[in-house]
Amino acid sequence: MYQYVSTADELSDLVDRMAGSEVLAIDTEFLRERTYYAKLCLVQLATDDEEAIVDPLKAGDMTPLARLLEDPQTVKVFHSGSQDIEILLRATGVMPVPLFDTQVAASILGHHQQIGYGALVKSVCNVELPKADSLTDWTHRPLSKTQLKYAIDDVHYLPTIYRTMVADLAEQGRTSWTQADFSHLSDPATYENDPQESWRRVKRISSLSRPQLAALQVVAAWREETAQRKNLPRRWVLSDEVVVEIARRLPTKVDDVLSLRSVSSRMSTATCRKLIARIQQALKGDPETWPQLPRRHTSAIDTEAGTDLLTALAHLRSRENSVSTSLLAPHDDIVRLAAGQTEGNCLVEGWRKQLVGDDMLALLDGKLMLSIEDHKLKITDLREVE
Repeated sequence: MYQYVSTADELSDLVDRMAGSEVLAIDTEFLRERTYYAKLCLVQLATDDEEAIVDPLKAGDMTPLARLLEDPQTVKVFHSGSQDIEILLRATGVMPVPLFDTQVAASILGHHQQIGYGALVKSVCNVELPKADSLTDWTHRPLSKTQLKYAIDDVHYLPTIYRTMVADLAEQGRTSWTQADFSHLSDPATYENDPQESWRRVKRISSLSRPQLAALQVVAAWREETAQRKNLPRRWVLSDEVVVEIARRLPTKVDDVLSLRSVSSRMSTATCRKLIARIQQALKGDPETWPQLPRRHTSAIDTEAGTDLLTALAHLRSRENSVSTSLLAPHDDIVRLAAGQTEGNCLVEGWRKQLVGDDMLALLDGKLMLSIEDHKLKITDLREVE
């Protein structure tokens, strides 16, 4: 049975009881549709001894949880935890470390890379979870018994899944494979939204020139800053389509911007003038500092052929080692390797290098041959043939 924590005193007592636990399973429920920053609605916690649902809307300040989250003796267990971690970092000011993500571990153990929590509970614990409350408005109070049951189920099985996966990873010699992903998840920089880098998330920008990309960076940064300051979704400030069109026009006068559909209702004349001034200032800067899209290599026939061969090899090694193909060899890194780009390429680092990267380099170097034998892909090491 779980405890429903709705006061500051209850939260303090809960933290005292859970402190020092070997494992702390964590999940959150939140709402983000109408805000830039997620509104934290529930925090579900489970140790080996007890389970609790913490209600931030009633209990208030969540910083007392920091003592649990930063305890180096307690492993914090999440499933697909990036959003939960980001929200908890903002709510408590600390990073949950050390951590373990069961979705990451599942992909290394041969499950689909994006396996859902329900499917994982079914696979490991043979329990079918209900899905009726997956679209709940978690700001609504009071919550029903079925909603609370749905919430606590999200952590109830995590300690068992965690221990099963730790044993399986150790048995297969893959414990170290999780380190890079877990380090990324536990790095505060992962959750920083630098306005100057927000242009990279804007869609349909491949046709823009370098000056237009410089303008795009300014407009996207302004949108990000405004969304953060007003706590509004980016699209409520300006849509991607409008951001791109403003950049495309390289505006010099107010009408260049305010004549666009829906802009005049979201941006004052004074704000528009300031934005145009920022764009013009950027265009007067050193062109070498302007954003630049990565060069595309996929149009080259030899690169396309290399990509196809490396992909086939990746599928083979994925089946042989029971690892998700998309985890073992991300497509973008395959394309980059086929184009001869090894710097910062995960395929030539760590466990991926050992499992498939060395063979990929040998294949590109003409030292391996792929063929079909008995309707199956076969690898021939030409060095051994010689």
